Amino acid sequence: MSLRDKVLAKQAKTQTVVVDGDTFLVRSLPHLDRAKCFTDGRDKKGDMAPGRSEANFLAACVCDPETASPIMDWKEWSTAQDYITGPLLSVIRDVNGLDAEDLGKKPDDTSDTTS
Repeated sequence: MSLRDKVLAKQAKTQTVVVDGDTFLVRSLPHLDRAKCFTDGRDKKGDMAPGRSEANFLAACVCDPETASPIMDWKEWSTAQDYITGPLLSVIRDVNGLDAEDLGKKPDDTSDTTS
């Protein structure tokens, strides 16, 4: 099997998380779905809309462990308590290969400060 075939055959990473006594399934996203969570979380100027990207990721990644179906849309997640969403976002970052600050960057932000 070629490396290409191996990469394309990979399934989403998943992790089960218990938060406040409830069990959630958190899954990784394909590249374009992940990018959509970021782009849909921006205002017309391209700036991050506070909390929107996080809510998008929660809606796309957090599932019912019995059905593997998403449990809420982004609007519902945006009203959920932080003691629930915080631990879920931590796992979302882990399974999607995101850094802690990734959900707050502009599209043109870089860490390179040289000119």
